[in-house]
Amino acid sequence: DTAYDALHLYAFTINNAQTDDPSLVAKELKNIRNFPGASGTFSIDAQGGVLRQPILLIVRDKKLVPLEQ
Repeated sequence: DTAYDALHLYAFTINNAQTDDPSLVAKELKNIRNFPGASGTFSIDAQGGVLRQPILLIVRDKKLVPLEQ
């Protein structure tokens, strides 16, 4: 799901920037907020890092369920 998101995010960013110039795409990428990806919703910070809440799961009765915090 993460590789899928990376490809779609890159295509989305190129489309928004209306260019494939790497410096302009990088600038546009840093403006991404609440991108609805396959791995969950995430944003990109000013340094180009991914910001998202981790999803923690635990096995209970042979099923993955969210870990209660």
